[in-house]
Amino acid sequence: MTNRLWQDGKYIYFVIDAPNPCALYVSVTIAGNGSLLVARPRISRQWWQLEPGFEGIAHMNNEQGAAGIGHNSGWGASTVEVDTSDMPKFEVKYEGQSEFEEPEAFRLRRNAEIETWLNNKQGAEAAVQLERDSRAKVTATLFPTPKKGTQRYDIGGGYKIKLQHVVTYNLGDKDKEDDNGNKITIESQVQAVEAVIVEKLGEVGAQMLKRLIRWKPELSGSEYEKLDVSNEAEAFAKAEIAKILTIKPGSPQLAFEEPKAR
Repeated sequence: MTNRLWQDGKYIYFVIDAPNPCALYVSVTIAGNGSLLVARPRISRQWWQLEPGFEGIAHMNNEQGAAGIGHNSGWGASTVEVDTSDMPKFEVKYEGQSEFEEPEAFRLRRNAEIETWLNNKQGAEAAVQLERDSRAKVTATLFPTPKKGTQRYDIGGGYKIKLQHVVTYNLGDKDKEDDNGNKITIESQVQAVEAVIVEKLGEVGAQMLKRLIRWKPELSGSEYEKLDVSNEAEAFAKAEIAKILTIKPGSPQLAFEEPKAR
């Protein structure tokens, strides 16, 4: 039986080679740098990923006393660079699985990460709702008739609760429909009101509207991506817009979808 450690890029790999009959009974504990990893090989060649800079001790325990393996034998383990030509490669069976990761190890890691995310998501949602409810109760108690702007409640000892009471003004109704049941865009609703004001008040109304209503330029990402750079006009427009365009990746949005009931 042999064991090796090597570094490939930012990862450290640990490999144990053992005959098939032995591998079924062997468990390995690797401890060091405040970390602990326990694994039980199921195949003749197994590997584990260790943190860069790892130093510690590895213990091999033959629980069933298989021939040729010492009980709880230990050897030094550290991140040393060796020949990686025989790095174990596994047939990629799962989407996202590295060729160097044993399929079952990937499945377990993947499922553990998903479970952790779902638990954290559920906990975060519950915490947000609890905070929202308690904030509403405190506001109702300390500021029963809040006014727009900033107010403070003195609780003594120099401590105060500050309330920033915000009032939002939204134009239009996103669900409004015409007589035929067609959606009327907010932009169309605003333009209709603007037309009435200008018709009645003329230039005075037009100047008033400039102060009252502000339009925020918004780019349609889907239409921008559709611009054909082989078309001279569209290529020119895309190049000019690109000069003032900043593209940033959004926060990943994950959803857990359960099988549909049959």
